[in-house]
Amino acid sequence: MKKTIKCALAGTAMLALATSAQAATLLKMKDGSGQATDMWVTEEAARIEPPEPGVYMLMSLEDGSVRMVNDNQKQVLETDALMGDGAGEVPQIDLQFKRAGEGPEIAGYDTEHYVLTVGGQTCQNYYLSEDAVADNKLQAFMEQMAALSKRDPGMQGMMDDCDVASRQVGAELVGLGLPLRVTDAQGAVESEVVEIQSDADAGDRRFSPPKDYEVISLANLMRQHMQQQ
Repeated sequence: MKKTIKCALAGTAMLALATSAQAATLLKMKDGSGQATDMWVTEEAARIEPPEPGVYMLMSLEDGSVRMVNDNQKQVLETDALMGDGAGEVPQIDLQFKRAGEGPEIAGYDTEHYVLTVGGQTCQNYYLSEDAVADNKLQAFMEQMAALSKRDPGMQGMMDDCDVASRQVGAELVGLGLPLRVTDAQGAVESEVVEIQSDADAGDRRFSPPKDYEVISLANLMRQHMQQQ
C-alpha cells in the first residue's frame, strides 16, 4: 500500500513538472541576407529573438504593448514612441492587394500568392497560409501584429509609397493567413519562415520583462538625444 502511494505521489510530481514547462509555437525565420530570427509565441505573449545574443523583443498579446529587453545591460526599453502610442495611425495610401494564384509549399504548408502594388508598381509578393495560423493557435498573435501595423511610427519622411503600403496591408493579413514568405518585386526574399514547431519547449525563456531591470522610455531617450545635439 505504501509503495502504491509513493508511486502515485511520484507520478503526480512528474505530471506537475511536465505541465509547468513552457510550451510555445516556435517560428524559425530568416531575412534576405540569411540572418536568423526565432519567434516564440504563447497564448499571452510573443518573444522575438534576433541574431544578437542577450537582446529580444516582447509583445503582449493582451494589450499590444512592445518592449525591447537587453539582458547584457539589464535594461528594458519601452517602445512607446517607436510603436506610435498616441501618434495616430499610418496614413492610408491607394494600394491593391490581390491574389495571384497558388504559391509553393513553405515550412510544410500550402500557400496562396498575393501581390502588393501601388500605382501600378509591384512592391512585394506575399505567400500566406491560413492553416499555419489555425494549426498553431496564432490568431491572437496575428491580430496584435495587425494592430501594430496600423500604428504610425512617425517616419513618413523616410518611407516611400511601398513602405507605407507594406505597413497598411499588414492589417489585412488577419483573415488571409500567416506570411510564410515575403519577396520584393524581383522575387528576392525579404523574410521567410523556414520552420514551425508546435508545442516547442521554451525552456526558461521569459515572456515578461525582468522586474529588476532599469526601465527606459524611448520617448525620453530620443528627447535626451536631441538635447545633446
